[in-house]
Amino acid sequence: MMQVFAPAKINLSLRILGRRNDGFHEIETLIAPISLCDQIEIDKTDCEKGIEFSCDDLSLPTGDEFFSLPHSVRDVANWSRL
Repeated sequence: MMQVFAPAKINLSLRILGRRNDGFHEIETLIAPISLCDQIEIDKTDCEKGIEFSCDDLSLPTGDEFFSLPHSVRDVANWSRL
């Protein structure tokens, strides 16, 4: 299992400069880190879908709507580290 902490931040200023060729936006931002973070645990399983997402916060999406995000975990995860 791999465990990662995703630190929180507050955007004090955010300016969108334009859209890039890859679909993302160039931004100019000023952020302030805060002492909160999300704890993310990634583990290999024998799930039929290949990936299973669970969360203890019921207000967050966990089904197909999670995997319809442009860059899902399956796209960015480095599975060789598990």
